Amino acid sequence: MRWLILFAIFCALVFGDASNSTDINSGTITTDGTWTAVWTKSADKTSITFNITAQTTGWVGIGFNSVGLMGGADITTSWITNNAVTIFDAYATMEAQPQPDTKSGGSNDVSAVSGSESATSTTVVFTRPMAATDKNDNAIQGKIYVLWAWGTQDGVGDASSPQFPQHERYGSVQINFGTRNNATVVGSSGTSGGQRGTAGKTLTVGWMLIFCLVAGISTM
Repeated sequence: MRWLILFAIFCALVFGDASNSTDINSGTITTDGTWTAVWTKSADKTSITFNITAQTTGWVGIGFNSVGLMGGADITTSWITNNAVTIFDAYATMEAQPQPDTKSGGSNDVSAVSGSESATSTTVVFTRPMAATDKNDNAIQGKIYVLWAWGTQDGVGDASSPQFPQHERYGSVQINFGTRNNATVVGSSGTSGGQRGTAGKTLTVGWMLIFCLVAGISTM
């Protein structure tokens, strides 16, 4: 009987934790203190809103890819000039400035919600679909890499033909938007960390199994 009670507790801890780790609706991605993004899914899970703040008065960017590289990334870049937000949906074919989706038959699928700028920082809020709506988009689902970057100067031109200087800082981190709601990222020269993954849960399961086994043997 004692063994059965312990086993029931074990199951509740393991499977209860697993159920609580799914269907996350919002979270935060934080770098070394220079770039932060808060994301929130819509109620129907068809769109997602990002609130990005970077310690710059230049441009800010975020990208999504199956690998932590620019090539193949779906990238959104934005800046604020004279209180006006310039934002565009782009695609990178290589480690070079991404080009607007509209230049290759795609569509601009990002919508600016708001933008503000102080003497030291820029904040941009935008919404985009979670699904891919053209060939240059990457869906935000499952495990994907989030790329982040910012530059020291604003870009020039409009969303159809923008030009902007190279990034000052950048980095990437892999996130599961369904089961992981927070990630802390060190800058481009560092490593990713602070993520809630499976290692801790696996260790807990292992110790619980050992505990149950010992408890069972002691009652025999």
